Amino acid sequence: MKIRKPQPAELTTVIHFIYIHSQDASTASLYCYQTYSDIEKEITWLFDQGHPFLGAFENDKLLDIVFGFQVPNQNRIDVSGPFLTRFGMQANADVLLSCFLNDHPLKTLYFYFEGANKGLAELLMKHGAVDQGDEYRMQINRDQCKTCRPSSSIRSIINTEKMSFVKMFRHTMGTLYISGEEILNDNNRIVQLYHKDSSICGFIVLKHPSHESAIIEMIGIDERFQNQGLGHILLSHALFTLCNTFNPHVIELIVDAANTRALHLYESFGFQIIKEHKSYILI
Repeated sequence: MKIRKPQPAELTTVIHFIYIHSQDASTASLYCYQTYSDIEKEITWLFDQGHPFLGAFENDKLLDIVFGFQVPNQNRIDVSGPFLTRFGMQANADVLLSCFLNDHPLKTLYFYFEGANKGLAELLMKHGAVDQGDEYRMQINRDQCKTCRPSSSIRSIINTEKMSFVKMFRHTMGTLYISGEEILNDNNRIVQLYHKDSSICGFIVLKHPSHESAIIEMIGIDERFQNQGLGHILLSHALFTLCNTFNPHVIELIVDAANTRALHLYESFGFQIIKEHKSYILI
């Protein structure tokens, strides 16, 4: 077995490998929620931008892969893989992960994956990773959103509000996998703002990855306006917007399992937990 970076000519093989093994519950990464074309677009971008990739090969056959997103201006990499970590297949994954860690000795590594992927959790703990807690993927059917209503105080962002949004996003959301600037530059995301008098109080970020589903990616509220019922208003407006704009079968979101207040809000609308996500950190 040889550990090396995939060559550009092997990128299609890498994308196919990630797609196939993300569909298996025992090896699932969070890419299991993306279409092949979405995975192809994201992996190609990561590779072309020089983000870290490391593969395990046997006679040029790809056995496993680890790759990550180097967060700009931070000593942090958000990592996916290795994929084949179930019983009897951990040896290659162990070697591959060790090499990836050796290549980035001064980085903080974050791993996100499906809760069913017990093999990866065991492997990461073997290398000293710390459990950062769980997240829940929740889902609601379109027919359950009939009582949701729009708010006249919420509308799509305009050019003169973009800097205010970026500032609020940074303040309310902290460090995430994506920045406010990147959200605004992505035509596949919808950003809407809640206005009260002359102030921007909160925002929602929405996605529509397929005709089957839509995603409430983020809900943010300025700390000065929290505990005033804005979360209920923003969620109702987000559901109304997605249902009436895209008519998806289901709408999904992700919530920190420790955020019981948000969890109860989503459950009050009819959202149900469908998946558990794990996150680990290696320093």
